[in-house]
Amino acid sequence: QKKATAEFKNLPVREWTAEEPALYDLYCETESCCVKLRVGFKQVMIRDTVFYLNQKKLKLHGVNHHDTSCENGYTLTPEEIERDMKLCKEYNIDTVRTSHYPPDPYLLEVCDELGIYVVD
Repeated sequence: QKKATAEFKNLPVREWTAEEPALYDLYCETESCCVKLRVGFKQVMIRDTVFYLNQKKLKLHGVNHHDTSCENGYTLTPEEIERDMKLCKEYNIDTVRTSHYPPDPYLLEVCDELGIYVVD
């Protein structure tokens, strides 16, 4: 098995926050394929029971999220995921907590784009 590492030093990037979800395109390329990832730069820390994002205290305002659809049961379409997360932003909800199974990867992408914290 081959292993690769990447190191990013002194990049002039904007930090990712819910208010300004700055994302950058990262291309991971090998001889046979190329994968594009959207990445944000942030530092998360819990110190003395206080949650910090980018060295600033942060109070989360969140809800639980379950993949439940009136039409599809325990599966959400991409449009339903987008609708749910846009509704969260509209009502000043900045955090979603996923349930006890892995979330749809598209949910994580939408949250990154819209500026929603995810407790997974």
